[in-house]
This record gives sequence, structure tokens and C-alpha cells, in this order.
Amino acid sequence: MLSTLVLGLGMILGLSLHSPVKAGACTATTTIGVGGFNNGNGTVFPPGSVDLRVQYSGALNDMQGGINALQGLVNQVRRDCPGTKITLAGHSQGAAIVHVYLTRFGLANGNAVLYADPKMHPTGESGFSFNLGGYPIAGTDDWFSGVPTVSICFNNDVICNRGAGWFGYLFQGAHSNYDFQPRWHAGQTGIIRY
Repeated sequence: MLSTLVLGLGMILGLSLHSPVKAGACTATTTIGVGGFNNGNGTVFPPGSVDLRVQYSGALNDMQGGINALQGLVNQVRRDCPGTKITLAGHSQGAAIVHVYLTRFGLANGNAVLYADPKMHPTGESGFSFNLGGYPIAGTDDWFSGVPTVSICFNNDVICNRGAGWFGYLFQGAHSNYDFQPRWHAGQTGIIRY
């Protein structure tokens, strides 16, 4: 009874759960957030915008650490709540982590929302500003293994739009001004530019 009240209160207040809900209390959807460089705990996503946050070092180019941690969470949700639809959300290096995860493994019954993806095809910065390693980590592409994916990029954010130059990134805060509300964009596909 007490656990039901706590869960209900958490849902009313929009609190973010930090571990998957066990079978019997599974939700229809679960959103997993992956932060970028210096945000390995995913705090770029505000409370209530994601259900689970990938925990990795957040060090520049710790792609494999992020991919491993993401795979662990996806496997845990699939084990505990096999019917739950999963939305993967990532920002910057976190978007690249989600991008590579989808390239390698796909995601049945899921979708993805990428903010400022440095692997964004054809104008992303992967392999240009970043040294993200060999394929599929380095370079840009639009291969998501058939998973519905939307990539959101500000026109003045050089991380996902190489032609923007560094002014918007350094002086206008373009890279950190996204809505970071993946539930608003889940299921959309293609590229959204602002």
C-alpha cells in the first residue's frame, strides 16, 4: 500500500525514477536519457523529462562507456517490463552514444530523440571537431537500424551543424538551449532545425 502511494505521488509530482519499475507496475513507455560531455549523469534533462538516466564518466570520447551503460539499462527494462516502449534521448556526445547504439543494436518497440547529434548527417561535427574513434563511432550518417529517430539541431549550433561556425556555440549558448523534453518529440522522424 505504501509503495503504491509513493509511486502515485512520484507520478503526480513528475519525479524521475532512477531504476526501472518491476513487472506488475510497468508503464506503457519509458524514456532513457544520455547526457553528453561533462554530463555523464544526464542532468541536462530536467526532472520528469526522462524516467532513467544513463550513468557513465561523461569524459570526452567515452563513447564505449556510455554505450555499455545504455545497453545495460535497455536490457534491464526489457527484462523487467518486456512490453514497455522505450524512447532513447541523448544530447551532444550522449546523442552520438544513442546514435551508435541504434546503429549497432537497433531497438525493437522504441524510438529515439537526438539533441545536437555530432553524427548528424550530412553536417555533423563527428570526425571534424571530435575524435570519436573508428566506425561506427566516427563520421556522420543517418543509419538508425530502422528505429524512428528525430534529430533536433539549432542552426547556430556547430556541434550538429558544421556550417554554423563557433560563434553561436561559444557566445549564444546554442548548444545548451534545447527544450530537453524528449516525450514531446518521441515518434517523430527526420531532422528538425531551428
